[in-house]
Amino acid sequence: MTERNWTDAIPRPGMSLKLDGAEVGVAEPPPLWQIAGNIAAFAEGHPSVELGFGGELGALGNALIRIGRDRALWRHDNGMPPHSGWNADGWAALPVSDNWMVFILTGPKAEDHIRRFAALDLIDGSPSAVASFADHNAVVLRQGAGWQIWCPAPEAWGLLSIIQSPCTGRVPETKRT
Repeated sequence: MTERNWTDAIPRPGMSLKLDGAEVGVAEPPPLWQIAGNIAAFAEGHPSVELGFGGELGALGNALIRIGRDRALWRHDNGMPPHSGWNADGWAALPVSDNWMVFILTGPKAEDHIRRFAALDLIDGSPSAVASFADHNAVVLRQGAGWQIWCPAPEAWGLLSIIQSPCTGRVPETKRT
């Protein structure tokens, strides 16, 4: 059965790879809940920082990461977690940490790699944290001088394979005003 062992290693927390001027590491996802329905009602009862594409993910604290008009991921860092299921205020919560993989991109050329893989220039923000990133839907957030890229766990190997592939084109330069 060795003919079936043709893939690279599955991304696992603690793994890291060198890129041109950057490094990508694999980390455990934080405690995550998917929130659906009335996001405003959920936010009233669960104070959190709201983040879109490129939003600054602080080291601590609850964060509400928009992934759609009526969907969000909630990073639960303190306080009481919600009960799983539907709430009378019109929102539902479901724990989903096991469904996500986190890549941490750091180094002097980390932003160049973000621009290399993002379908649109959304570095300066979008209400939704999700974008097409290297042909995969991914959540892209800033963390200090680096970036966190969250993707569904089943897509992690494919995304990492693309990220570690050599750059075949020039990273477009942008002018900031």
